[in-house]
Amino acid sequence: MDHNLQDQRIQELVAKNEQELLVILGEELTQDRAGALPLTPKQLADRGRKWFAAFILEIRPQLCGNPAIRAVGEKADSVALGIAIIDLIARHLEVVSPATVAALIVQIGVNQICGDFWKQD
Repeated sequence: MDHNLQDQRIQELVAKNEQELLVILGEELTQDRAGALPLTPKQLADRGRKWFAAFILEIRPQLCGNPAIRAVGEKADSVALGIAIIDLIARHLEVVSPATVAALIVQIGVNQICGDFWKQD
């Protein structure tokens, strides 16, 4: 993806709230349900939340153990943080957009996700 397009996409996504991002994530997870009844936004958000909870447990050591993520996370630049997270997680994702997941991590707060991990330092 073009760097400017990636910046723009992250800006658009981090402007959304957590619930909106969970619905988008749910849509990405269920996009191959051709012919199935459409899911409600609540159902989509629930699917997104469940998937994200499992993914964050898997990726947390790499995310929180990355000094670049911590350094960028200490700044107030959500776009730069989102891009740094995309670079870290992209290879772990096949079904969903790394930009959506990165924006959700930014929205929740990398300090909230990694706070306990960083206190161990």
